Amino acid sequence: FVISQLKTLAFYQALFSEFIGTMLLVLINASAGLNFASTPASALQGALTSGFTVATIIVGFGHTSGAHVNPAVTVTFLAA
Repeated sequence: FVISQLKTLAFYQALFSEFIGTMLLVLINASAGLNFASTPASALQGALTSGFTVATIIVGFGHTSGAHVNPAVTVTFLAA
């Protein structure tokens, strides 16, 4: 990691992509388990929601930031 990278537009695009990707993952997966009627969400619905959400985020943001979608992984790659 070089300090001069902080001045590039690509760094901030990757940072914003990671923020949006993580936010979408948390919001969509948290709302997947909500009880919208009298029937609770099944384990299959939760698993499919999580899988499709991660796949969509990787396809959408992978070319910009690597789509870590985990702040701990992103900070580790930044520090390494």
